[in-house]
Amino acid sequence: MRLCKPVCSELRVGVLLIGVALLSGCSGSLDAHACTSNGKVAFWADWPRLFYGRERAAPSGVTVQARAGHQSMWEVEAELGAAEPASFLLLYGQKLAGWSEWAPPAPLRAGQVYHIYMRSGGRTGETIFVAGRLLPCPS
Repeated sequence: MRLCKPVCSELRVGVLLIGVALLSGCSGSLDAHACTSNGKVAFWADWPRLFYGRERAAPSGVTVQARAGHQSMWEVEAELGAAEPASFLLLYGQKLAGWSEWAPPAPLRAGQVYHIYMRSGGRTGETIFVAGRLLPCPS
């Protein structure tokens, strides 16, 4: 019985740590980003990895809205069973095969603030950007 106490305590701690790690990996949020690729607005997303670093996420939906008035500027979503995009970058106005376009792309105005809502793997994320002031996209 005495031998089991230290071993059982260590096992309980180990099981608890594994459970916390698994739950934290499932509940992380998606980070959405806007950037410029060859002069075009593009979007990408990532989320924290289970133990370290970040993992890029294949998008399954994007909504772009004007911050003033919440007008939908563009909205697309992957249909059920659609293949993952070949690239993690999604260009503004690009309609991928197997995706539905709920709102066609409207022209973006330089200096205007826009909200981006992205979906991937059951997670959602959002960001804002000012048209004409975007950062380079990751390679």
